[in-house]
Amino acid sequence: MSERRPGASGQESRRIRAQESLLEAPARLEFQDAETLRDVRRFDEDIIAWHRERTGWSLDLEDESVRLLRAPSVLPIRPFHADLQLRGPADYPREPRDYACVVWTLWFAQSPVVTGRGTSRAFLLTELAEHVQRQAAAGSSDAPFDFSLRSDRGCLRRALRLLESLGVVREDDGNTDAWVEQRGDGAAANAVYRFTDLVISLIAPLRVSSARMLADRLGSDPTSVAPASIGDGRPKETRYWRALLGAPSFLRYDDPEAFDALWDDRRRVERDLQDVGDWQLHMTRWFARLVRPSGVRGGARPVLSTLRSADQAALLLCSVIRQAVRSGRWPRPDDEFGCVAVTADDLTLLLDEVAADHLERWSDELRSRGDRFETVVTIMRQAGLVRGPDREGRVLVLPTAALYHVTYAERERPEREAPVPARQLTFFGEVS
Repeated sequence: MSERRPGASGQESRRIRAQESLLEAPARLEFQDAETLRDVRRFDEDIIAWHRERTGWSLDLEDESVRLLRAPSVLPIRPFHADLQLRGPADYPREPRDYACVVWTLWFAQSPVVTGRGTSRAFLLTELAEHVQRQAAAGSSDAPFDFSLRSDRGCLRRALRLLESLGVVREDDGNTDAWVEQRGDGAAANAVYRFTDLVISLIAPLRVSSARMLADRLGSDPTSVAPASIGDGRPKETRYWRALLGAPSFLRYDDPEAFDALWDDRRRVERDLQDVGDWQLHMTRWFARLVRPSGVRGGARPVLSTLRSADQAALLLCSVIRQAVRSGRWPRPDDEFGCVAVTADDLTLLLDEVAADHLERWSDELRSRGDRFETVVTIMRQAGLVRGPDREGRVLVLPTAALYHVTYAERERPEREAPVPARQLTFFGEVS
């Protein structure tokens, strides 16, 4: 863990470490470290009191695990955090059917097939597939699951990989990959999985009213670039704490009232953050986010990775967007929210220019022009850098996109920019 602030007592440091451990976990924390588990149990009342005053979140404590039951104040930009450690890019859920399989799998945890086996919670992959196919077919979907198709088997595999990374299921035996790749003339492949006690904590906190509200909003216009505030009537202080601790960044665009309250309270928030770890508040007039000091052990993994071609393309595109705004080729950000409104064609043209210079460095998934745009924009959307395109083909470039100015190291830079002190960091070339 990271070093604590000077003067903190041993007991205070352990309490801060317990808080930090909970917040660092993207969706759950399964304690294999007995000392950490003891610290959380020892200070659970302090932790609950801290969140009761600020976020309204609570704790779910099990014998071997604990989860901070989070609730958002804005519409989540992705169902799960991007920094989950999956086995490879192909294992990431990437389409609605993948996430449908996640939900059906959680539902399966409460079926008699699983609950009838007592505490073992074991099941066969083929039993899960049969359950999902039967239950989905009973609904109103125009395209029910058919696990005789490799594409649908791939959806279920990606769902299980995500749930594995969350600690909800474990693969005990067999070969899921062989089941996905099975041939009609070969022996039937299978795998044995087991639900952990964490599956209950993922199911129990669901609020039907909130789920229906989100479903209505997404159902009316799933591609909307409108502000993402859920508007549940909670105090603005609760909303800004939830936005800060529950997402990569908090945009003024999404909740101006709560953002302005955060701006007024920012000194107190900075002091309060000392109780939950080494996070520091980075705030501009358009967005706020939590960052970790350089060199801190246990710091969060970056939302974007320089090891993946698609992420490299997204970072390079952010740099070209900066240049387009500074040069006047693109409109300047609006004064109220710092967003730049363009069309999907505008963004496609910039990405084509980036690809013309760097395509030979990227993987095959970015070779096709149409697929490249969808892949890169999806990554940027999940990282909280853009919204859209919407039904009219509009894209909203968010002020967070201006955080990135990158290039490949071996290429010469046409003109070096003067270094900017951290406290005077500007966005899209404007003085903040």
